Amino acid sequence: MLLDAVGAYVDAGSALTVGTDLFKGLMPETPDVCVALYETPGERALEMVGGSTPTVERPHLQVVARATDYVTARTNSQTVHGILQAVTDLNLSGVRYLRIQPLQAPYLMGRDENRRVKVVFNCSVEKEPG
Repeated sequence: MLLDAVGAYVDAGSALTVGTDLFKGLMPETPDVCVALYETPGERALEMVGGSTPTVERPHLQVVARATDYVTARTNSQTVHGILQAVTDLNLSGVRYLRIQPLQAPYLMGRDENRRVKVVFNCSVEKEPG
């Protein structure tokens, strides 16, 4: 699964820890400072010429960093941005990821109902089925 593979990769490459301050598919009310990964609609899978079996899946991924101040949210977002941008032809959790490409720099999404800052960016992913 995309979120499991990316979550484990970010966990291994940063100070973030899955289940503590790095979450997959949700952003709980606590802690105030955390990052959440979401799978979002991507692009049509690529198939070999003349084939009907997808050879490259192209989901999208959204990364949301939250903190009580902008600098912390932006720093955490930028850290994950750099980690994901470095993924090229890498095996993550038994699946070959051709690339994870951020589609923009992290940007201010706004504040939540508790006035915590959210900074977000989106990525396109190219991976083998699995």
